[in-house]
Amino acid sequence: MRAAGCRRIESVSELTEGEVIAIWGVENMLHWVLNLPKREPSRLSIKRKRFNAVLSDDFRRQVIFG
Repeated sequence: MRAAGCRRIESVSELTEGEVIAIWGVENMLHWVLNLPKREPSRLSIKRKRFNAVLSDDFRRQVIFG
């Protein structure tokens, strides 16, 4: 079941310029969020940092705000 207002895209050429810009904005934000744990200086693995960020508000603040 598709969300209201969604349509199937068969080719990128079907997209308007605004839709392409919106998709790239989402893509860039996703990569920025996924790269946040790399900026945190501890020697924990990225997997462990993500897990700790889920469990601890303080650790999550430290990762996001430095």
